[in-house]
Amino acid sequence: MKRLAIAALLGVCCVAQSPTPAPSSGLDNWAGVGSLYNSAYSPHYSGFAALALPVSSAAQAYSFTLYQAVPVAGKTPTISTTTGVATILRTIKIQSSTLFLVGLATAGVATSSTATTGAFAGGGGAFLRFATGFTCELVAIQNKAASSASPELLGGLGYTWGK
Repeated sequence: MKRLAIAALLGVCCVAQSPTPAPSSGLDNWAGVGSLYNSAYSPHYSGFAALALPVSSAAQAYSFTLYQAVPVAGKTPTISTTTGVATILRTIKIQSSTLFLVGLATAGVATSSTATTGAFAGGGGAFLRFATGFTCELVAIQNKAASSASPELLGGLGYTWGK
């Protein structure tokens, strides 16, 4: 009976000492907004919104959706909605912040007042996540819609939250 009591007590002690969860090594869920620059557009500046949701924590792969609103002088803006994959290529710890170098590729549609066409984007960028969960990002992509292809720079702010 004494041995059974000791075994039960040790079992309770082992269960009570579960480890503290480790801080996330990825971006978890992420949403961001900002402006983009494209020398082929007139005006050259526009806006974007994006969302990344984890698909595989082990592979650090994310479902990445990008919405772009491209102004067209005197017409309805072109709206581009693409979705695809993003992956963390490198993680660099900077004091209490983390810098993520990310590669991405997306495909979807672009709709203007006169046409709907395929839209594709690919590139990479840097996401700086602060201890508060807020992020600052700069991304360079090659955007392709219909017969035009043009590089874009996207910069903005975002937020990450737990799974």
